[in-house]
Amino acid sequence: MDKWLEKITEWIVELVKSVFETIKELVNDAVVWVLDLVLGPLGDLIASIPAPSFFSTVSFSSLLSGLPPYALYVIGQARLPEAMAIIAAGVSFHLLRKLFTLGQW
Repeated sequence: MDKWLEKITEWIVELVKSVFETIKELVNDAVVWVLDLVLGPLGDLIASIPAPSFFSTVSFSSLLSGLPPYALYVIGQARLPEAMAIIAAGVSFHLLRKLFTLGQW
């Protein structure tokens, strides 16, 4: 008789665990769904903002085009364009973090 009661108790415990796990996954999915609803249009809004005109007048490649060939070779081997892109991404992340946390972080 004890084995039968033990098996039923284990089954009920596993059932309760699976119910709570399902509820947790449902809440996680709901949070992702709400964030998708909020951040999707926000991303479209940010993408629709036109770039300032001074970004289109000066480019990194136009600045480098007047250099002599040996300097261009050194710049290419040093991966300067990739380094500038990484630095720009870091500065952009820093500024966005300051913007979203209102300078608190």
